[in-house]
Amino acid sequence: DDEAAALSPLFGAGCLVAPFLEWNGWQGTEESFLYGQQPRALYKKFPNLRRLELAGIGADLFLRPDQSGQYSSYALLAPEGVPADMVQTRTLMDREQAAQLVELRTLGLADIVHASTPAGLFPHMTLLELWESFLPLYQLQTAFTRVHAICPVLEILILQLDSEYDTWADESNYSVFAHAPRSLKALVLVLQSTKIPNLTRSQYVALIQRHVPAGVQVHIKIDEKSVSWSMGGRHGWTALEPWEDDGVL
Repeated sequence: DDEAAALSPLFGAGCLVAPFLEWNGWQGTEESFLYGQQPRALYKKFPNLRRLELAGIGADLFLRPDQSGQYSSYALLAPEGVPADMVQTRTLMDREQAAQLVELRTLGLADIVHASTPAGLFPHMTLLELWESFLPLYQLQTAFTRVHAICPVLEILILQLDSEYDTWADESNYSVFAHAPRSLKALVLVLQSTKIPNLTRSQYVALIQRHVPAGVQVHIKIDEKSVSWSMGGRHGWTALEPWEDDGVL
């Protein structure tokens, strides 16, 4: 059709930022090009796709039915047993195309580390960005183990985490970072609405750095208005503004 013809010069692209939510009109109006289209058919037109960013945060990896048994959401892939019409209209690609990806942003962490997610799903993935809320720090051990099994050659792991006020504040919990995949070259933490230990910037980076496997560099981005450390306030803390800069970082 005319729309596909207009896009045809782009179909050889290896990188795509996908307006994930536009498939059902959540972004903008029904006049959006993607509204009402079959995403699987469109993605098939990008055979060289290697880097994919799903606009928004926490997109689902696998299509799963809701509590009523209906497939009301969208996902990257379809597991076995999903009706064919749902596969075409509610998922973006098949496993063969997904296996070619080397970079993927931004999936929900809980979905990708689910026990049903097969090992080696992304055999060539070198950069993965995940998002999760209310994640206790100790659960990173399971997350790291599953991520390594699913992405065996991963080099950069970006974790966007928010809304955790207890376990991230205890320095004794940070030994969990010893379980980070040994294939990593960099671990990037993006923290919001999180209670962390009362440390300076360099001290906090060093706390994590001394636990991660050798050769893994730690990078941290923190929203200073939403990260806290001291007692008092609604959640038992008050914000640290600005986060103390000791001039080392």
